[in-house]
Amino acid sequence: MSLVNVAIVAVDGFSPFHYSVPCILFGDSVSGEKRFNVTICAETPGFLTSKDGFALNATQDFTAIGQADIVVVPYWQHVLERPPQTLLDSLVQARDRGAEIVGLCLGSFVLAWAGILDGKRAATHWEFERQFQSLFPNVRLDINALYVVLPQPSTAACISFASALAAWLLTRLPAG
Repeated sequence: MSLVNVAIVAVDGFSPFHYSVPCILFGDSVSGEKRFNVTICAETPGFLTSKDGFALNATQDFTAIGQADIVVVPYWQHVLERPPQTLLDSLVQARDRGAEIVGLCLGSFVLAWAGILDGKRAATHWEFERQFQSLFPNVRLDINALYVVLPQPSTAACISFASALAAWLLTRLPAG
């Protein structure tokens, strides 16, 4: 079986908790079985630091999204600011070629900025619901949903429910 390519979008000032879920679920450190090629990508490759002193090594820029079967945006620090156009364009292209797109918690804002949630039902962190609704009136924000899965893209309201969303996503992949 060929490996599934996963791109995890990272940003400087990241929240370690938000990145732990996709890194563990798509990594091989727990299962010992390699089923995924995981790439952490950012606007500029290199080390990104969290406010808490953790570091991530983004080995590629956003062009890594172009080869991904699954794209995860687990967090975005400045939700009220439009993300880089290169990221937004990469997400739209990934969606158009059939990649699975997942926005966890505040990552839902990035998917909405890209326009790929327009006309769709979505979830995001409860603390930012009003800002989300104000910025993205064409998205049907479900304030009661813990996560939204079909039709894709998928979104989760907070990282606690992101594990359930990611586990659901894993059930959709071919058995290894």
